[in-house]
Order: sequence, then structure tokens, then C-alpha cells
Amino acid sequence: MAYCFTPEETVPQGVRRIALEQIDKAEAALTGGAQSGGRERHKAVHDARKGCKKIRALLRLARGGLGNAYVRENGFFRDAQRRLSAVRDASVMVETLDKLVGRQGSDGAGGFVQVRGVLVERCERASAEHLEQERTTEEVAGMLREVRGRVETWTLRSPGFKVLRPGLHKVYRDGARRLEALGDAPTAHDFHDWRKQAKYLSYHLRLLTPVWPGTVRALAGEFGELGSLLGDEHDLAVLCCMLEAEEQAFGGPVLVRPLAGMIDRRRSELQAASRMLGARLYLDKPKTFMTRMEAWWDLWKSEPVSRAA
Repeated sequence: MAYCFTPEETVPQGVRRIALEQIDKAEAALTGGAQSGGRERHKAVHDARKGCKKIRALLRLARGGLGNAYVRENGFFRDAQRRLSAVRDASVMVETLDKLVGRQGSDGAGGFVQVRGVLVERCERASAEHLEQERTTEEVAGMLREVRGRVETWTLRSPGFKVLRPGLHKVYRDGARRLEALGDAPTAHDFHDWRKQAKYLSYHLRLLTPVWPGTVRALAGEFGELGSLLGDEHDLAVLCCMLEAEEQAFGGPVLVRPLAGMIDRRRSELQAASRMLGARLYLDKPKTFMTRMEAWWDLWKSEPVSRAA
């Protein structure tokens, strides 16, 4: 089924069902595509990590009813996600460079072949070390099988929107606060913290899409776009830090400094675009946002009929 609640189930039923579906998809990726090589392996690891992120977003949304189970399970899926991070992080650096130089057209792409070669070699080494030698995918798949049995025991304190209200309110409020706190001289860490809240909210809205499909789906997409802009900004910041810390390994200043300049310019563009989009998306006060979402939920539950998107 889709990554969202359905009208015929209570919130606890939906939370357990969605978690189990994502666990099964992540495990299938790790026991299938992750055993292949090259691009298929990296896609499988990406899919498994994404499944863990979606479960953590679900847990955050339902945290108001999970009690102590929230801390335990959020930590569990965070650890599973991190076990796969080394390979994914290395491949992201290659993708980030490709995306950046691709914006320059044929004139800019050829000058950074050496830099790309170093990044690719590191990606292949990370893949060998963390997926082959350490049997990481098999171990994480085992972790997912282990947690599957616990999901059925999750007990939420209310069957309705009351369970979701604290988590949804916190993620929207924290995202708005992080935007407001950026100020005139924000750091890469400031933008990264904001990105996490935007991504969680995009997942929350996807889970709530059925309450008014066209409107909430569009809003989820906008917050997803904000998360993507901020994600690109973060990846470029990490790449620049790596290049400057190991300048000689990447070909020396003659290659690194022009590339760092390109990165700075692109990061400035992404930061400006993110602020503009964020100002629109966080226009409502948290209380207003929550009042609207709860009213839509109540209407949806009172008339559980098919709605066109």
C-alpha cells in the first residue's frame, strides 16, 4: 500500500502497517539489489536508507502516542541507517560533482576529471570495505528482521489525530524557527538542521495526503522540494570541505580553487532559493497550521468517501 494512512484504519493500525511495509521494502533491497554490483548495489543501499528515514519520520509523527518506544525505535532505525551511510555518502560526492559541473555544460565538465577520479576511487573503496568485507547489508537486513517482531507490540495511546498532533506540531514549529534563526550569516550546519525538519515535514504530509489529496500532496511536494534544495546545499558544503582539507589529493590549488569558487556560487543560489520558498511554506503560525490540518483530518474521517486527487 501507499505511504499514507487510510480511512478504514485507526492511527495505531496505520502506524504499524506503514512501518512493516517500509521494513519489508528495505530488507528486500538489502537482500536483493545490494548483493549485485556497481550502480544496482548503490541504488539498493539508497533505497534501504530511504526506508529507514521514512520509518523515522513516521515515528516522529506518532511520538505523542508511542511513549518510551519512540526513543528506542528511533535510535534503532537511526543506527541501521548509519551502518549504510559510508557507501551512500561516498557515492553522493560523485553525484554532487557531476551535477555541479553539468550546469557548466561541455566547457566546464572536462576540467575536473582528476577530481572525479579520486571521488570514484573512494566510492569504490568504501563499497568494498563496508559492503563486502564487513557484510554490512546482511547485518542490517538481520536488524530489520529483528525489529519487525516488535512493531506488532507498539501500543499507541489514542486511535485518532491526538496521537499525531504533538509530532506534527513540533516538526512544523522547529522548521519555522530554524528558518527565522538563519539571520545574515548562517553556517552550513544551520541550513542542514533546517533541511532535516523540512524533510520530516514532507514525509508527514505524505502520510496525511488522503485528508485532502490534491492540496496536501502539493504541499508535501513543496516541502520535498525545499528539502532537496537544502540537501544539494549541504552536499556541496561537504564536498567543498573535503576538497579544501585535502587539496593536494584532488590535484592541488589549480583544480581545487576554481571548483571551490563554483561551489560557493551555487551554494549562494541554493540558499537564496531555499529562503524564498521557505518564507512561503512557513507563512502560517504553527497553531494556524495545526488547526487547519486537524480540521481536514476530522472532515476526512467523518466522510470516508473516495476523493479525486
